[in-house]
Amino acid sequence: MAPKSALEVRRERAAQQAPQVQVEDVPLAPPSPPPAPAPDVVDTSMTSDIDESMTEPKKAVPPPMTSRRVLSYASKDQCILQHDSLCCGVHDESIVVRGTCMLHVVRGAVLLGGARLTSSSPPHPIYAPETFPAAEILPVSHSADSEHREILPHYDTVVRLQSMKCGLEQLARVCPLAGMDPFALHRAVPGCTFTLESNASDTLCIPTEWRGMYDELGSLPSRVPMTLAVRGGKNTGKSTLARLLLHALLTNGEHRFVAFMELDVGQPEFGPPGMLSLHVFDAQRESGVFGPSWCTARVPVRAHFLGDVTPRNDPARYMAAVTDLMETYRLHFASYQSTQHVEALLHLSARVPQTSRATHTIPLIVNMHGWVKGLGLELVQHATAALGPTHIIDLGAMPLADTTHTMTPFGDTLVGLGAVPARRLNAAESRTLSLLSYLHTMRLAQVGVRAHWDFACALVAQRPWIVDVHAGLGAGWATLDSGAHVDEALSLLAMNGAIAAIVQAPRPIPHEESDSELDAWHEALRRGAVLSRVASPPALGLALVRSIDMERGEMHLLTPLDGQILKRAQDDTGLPLGLLQGALDLPLWGALDSDACADIVQWRHDRPAPLLAGVPREQVPYLLWPSELLGMQNEGAEPLGARPRKVRRNLMRRRQMHPP
Repeated sequence: MAPKSALEVRRERAAQQAPQVQVEDVPLAPPSPPPAPAPDVVDTSMTSDIDESMTEPKKAVPPPMTSRRVLSYASKDQCILQHDSLCCGVHDESIVVRGTCMLHVVRGAVLLGGARLTSSSPPHPIYAPETFPAAEILPVSHSADSEHREILPHYDTVVRLQSMKCGLEQLARVCPLAGMDPFALHRAVPGCTFTLESNASDTLCIPTEWRGMYDELGSLPSRVPMTLAVRGGKNTGKSTLARLLLHALLTNGEHRFVAFMELDVGQPEFGPPGMLSLHVFDAQRESGVFGPSWCTARVPVRAHFLGDVTPRNDPARYMAAVTDLMETYRLHFASYQSTQHVEALLHLSARVPQTSRATHTIPLIVNMHGWVKGLGLELVQHATAALGPTHIIDLGAMPLADTTHTMTPFGDTLVGLGAVPARRLNAAESRTLSLLSYLHTMRLAQVGVRAHWDFACALVAQRPWIVDVHAGLGAGWATLDSGAHVDEALSLLAMNGAIAAIVQAPRPIPHEESDSELDAWHEALRRGAVLSRVASPPALGLALVRSIDMERGEMHLLTPLDGQILKRAQDDTGLPLGLLQGALDLPLWGALDSDACADIVQWRHDRPAPLLAGVPREQVPYLLWPSELLGMQNEGAEPLGARPRKVRRNLMRRRQMHPP
């Protein structure tokens, strides 16, 4: 008899020793008749041993695709062009939009990305680059609307697409990952920043099961705060479903505020990588946003900096951040009686105060990370236990003890589509664009405030904040031991040109007078030691340390956070600010100027620009250039092995790829 492998022995042992756990779940639809009242919180009991292998999910048979009519710009009787906007009237046709614009519903009701929009809904921003599904606007039945009948009176549904010049259209000047014309402006409607596609082959196809699920969740009574935990592996549509749920809850009219907790540090929906955050949306001022994650960064109400795109190297800090975010939600946002109180927490100008004896609740949507093997699986279980969700939505095969039903993953619903979708970005490219988009943001989105970017000027040419280390960084600065320890003598060298988080000290730190500028740096490092020792200090956002002036004791920072946000954070808590560096690196494209970017994109090695930001390219630190772009074609070939190496973690042994 052949000896058993270690994996087979572990499976048999787990099957024999695993206790029988009684698992209960909150049903998405109440059964009829109900045998017993459903529990408020899902039982998240865990078995002792969990198999790390995942079974292949069964392929769902997609429903037959029905051809639907799409409005074309050529239909002059249905489209009215007004300067930089386009009014469209439809009956049963859909409108497929590519580009950037604001959607206003003039009459009727439409569906877009899970949101049901009417004439009373706030404008809906659309960011639809060619590496992302096009925005499909679908008309739905609505009560008769007598307003604005003078515009296209023969159509029940009329929408207005307003051009939105937000700065993203110049993204290719800095980074070509999204294409040289990411928003297809070369074929835009005349005078506008968007175009109408003639077919719906490259739109977001929402599964029927998903649509029925979030419609039903939105109609549930809000006696207790509803917490929805969305879990699933990679490429299952987990983040897409979480965004659809947010839009559905914002526009169903049941809730004034909706909270969204981001626990996926690799590809967050509303912020840069490396951060866990809590966001609160106001349904009276915003209806959501359609677009990729690198277009939707916003100011959080609470955030923590992990410093890496995975919790692998610091799971304790990750769980401490999850616990703090959940405590913040329960303490300040889970329920309220006065809308003025919530508006004050969001720093909004109060509208008509609405105070009642009844207690209103704010639902919470939690987007978990997609690492569901080994340590990642344990973190998902511990985070679920800390959240105590009322509803758990699992996508695909989940090797979890508390799983009783899993929904069809998004990828399985795309089987049978005839059209070939456009190129999509992988995870690394999305993170690069998220970081660059965040650092080039001139105004971060907030409740009722639209974001704006500046890609006309490279990061090396932008005017930075000059921060005095002694007065401006009262909490000092520190470096997390993410993967490797940084010696104190090399800490300033490691901080120069790095991406760091602007954090708040956990407690007041007394200042000590220094005799020289050199002592000011040591004093700042001493004050910042507490930042790396505490579990997870609150973070406001990210900043790029563009340069360090040792003699003057100053740091030059680039950050999308304006002075009002930084001052307000200090005034509200009385705690000083500091810098915390992690393992996030500045993407290559962020270290280039416009000439160097053009040389790389067009491979102009015949006449390369000799300088980068006024410095000869071969003397620029941290960058390794091909000899062709340094004008060194005739000076010999590059020695073999001279280039840096990169560790590949996605390569597995054959027996790991095909488990027995």
